[in-house]
Order: sequence, then structure tokens, then C-alpha cells
Amino acid sequence: MLLWTEGLELGIDLIDNQHREIFEQINKLILSFDEGTEQESAYDVLCFIEDYVNKHFTTEEFYLQKYEYQDLANHIQMHRAFSKHLDDYKVSHRRSGMTRHAAIEMNEFLTSWWQNHILKIDSKYVEEIGEKII
Repeated sequence: MLLWTEGLELGIDLIDNQHREIFEQINKLILSFDEGTEQESAYDVLCFIEDYVNKHFTTEEFYLQKYEYQDLANHIQMHRAFSKHLDDYKVSHRRSGMTRHAAIEMNEFLTSWWQNHILKIDSKYVEEIGEKII
């Protein structure tokens, strides 16, 4: 299970709250493996994440554009790639069913996204424009 700490916060309340909700869904999936419900939970989490990140990406991109973030185009491209990966994943597993292996794969993808994009990439825009957003 992932543990939320203040060190995970970017200092932008709206975005931090959205990140917490995504974080909770990843933890929900992680916990489902202990309960043996990962196949059901994985699809539920996938649907939530797919819908929610669209809202989150829209919010984040609004601020990045408004405050003229230098790496906006690249950031948007990463968001689109993530959304496409989720969509492809959902279509694939809708057809074949959500297996334990697929749930593990999804958990690894979401955890990796959390560690690499949210904690590293998002912190870069905070360095550049964070004070303007707060």
C-alpha cells in the first residue's frame, strides 16, 4: 500500500486533492489483491481513473496554459499518452476479461505513473509556475 505524506503534495490545493483521489484508487487496487477481489476492483478502478484523469488533466492543463508553462506541449503529450494507454487497456480487457495478471499489470502501470509523472514531472511545473497558481 502506498502511504500519503505531505512530501507528496505540490502545494496547490486543487491539484493535491485530485492527486489524493487518484492515490486512493491506486491503493484500492493494491488492497484488492490481499482480499482476492483484484479482478473486479481493477476494472472499477480503471473506469474511475479513466474518467477522473480527464478531469484532472483538464484542470492541470488549464493552469499550465494560463501561466505559460515552458514545457506545456510535452506535458500535454504525456497526458494524452497516459489516456491512450488507459483506453487501450480498457478496450483490451473488456474483450478478454480482467485477469489477475492484467490487474497486476495495471497496478504496476498506475504505480509507475504515480512515481514518475506525478512525483517527478508535475513537481517541475510547480518549480516554474507554482507560486502563480497558489
